[in-house]
Amino acid sequence: MLDPLPILGLTLRQFIGGKSIRIVFLFSLVPAIFSLIFWLDSGNTTAREFFAGMFQEFIAPTLLPIATLILATNALGNEIEDRTMVYLVLKPISRARIILEKFLAVTLTSTLLLWEGTLLAYLLAMRGDAGDNVDQLLAIFVAQFIGVVGYGALFLAISLIVPRALLAG
Repeated sequence: MLDPLPILGLTLRQFIGGKSIRIVFLFSLVPAIFSLIFWLDSGNTTAREFFAGMFQEFIAPTLLPIATLILATNALGNEIEDRTMVYLVLKPISRARIILEKFLAVTLTSTLLLWEGTLLAYLLAMRGDAGDNVDQLLAIFVAQFIGVVGYGALFLAISLIVPRALLAG
């Protein structure tokens, strides 16, 4: 399936074998912890208000950029650190295609991991009302995808310029 996109497949295999995907996966589970706390004591807040507030105040400004930063800087950082970038550039593939496939891998991986954590947190927070608030979940998924695309492009560009892009990010 990934034969037409060899760099995408290579990058996905690097992510799966590396520590960065585990760290991002753990980050994506943090909203579920907050949902469990909400489940224990919701106070006077509805589940919809809680989930909207958690997305606006925690997921979007903190979790999404950090998760995307980790994966985007590792996409090219691993190649530079392992000194395999030279071999990658020598392949008969344009440099723009290399960057686009790395960007696609970052976008796919970050989006799927963040969606998993968000879905788990949503199901825990909504309990029995999950079906009534699907519109909110879909809106959050779209917003996360747009955020991953924006932050992924920014942090991948930074990793092209700065040697220690994770620290710069």
